[in-house]
Amino acid sequence: MNKHHQAPALLLDEMHHPKVAEELRNRGYDVIAVADTVELRGHTDEQLCSWAAEHQRWIVTENIKDFRPLHIAAREANELLPRLLLTSPHAFPRSRKNFGRLIAALVQWLEEGHQKAVGAEDWLTG
Repeated sequence: MNKHHQAPALLLDEMHHPKVAEELRNRGYDVIAVADTVELRGHTDEQLCSWAAEHQRWIVTENIKDFRPLHIAAREANELLPRLLLTSPHAFPRSRKNFGRLIAALVQWLEEGHQKAVGAEDWLTG
């Protein structure tokens, strides 16, 4: 049983290493990574948005330029909204050796930050 049942479920976009999802799962959170999920690899951003919305997962992504328009289009079409947790490579540089900052920020957001999120979009801060 997930000890963090009140925390939202996450889907890490492909730029985020699967080890981040693994570490968060080890801490009891419901997190999957696109890069580690055969059924999701190779999906278009639009397909990921639909999948995440249907499965009630926040998409954790740096890809604002592609995902935000999809989010807006879904809202305007009165469709299920993909929820976006936006990150920045400047705040969380990608490194295969150090995922600590990103993991710590995600844990903080999962524990407290999501409660302050307004609507279906939020920014992860470090």
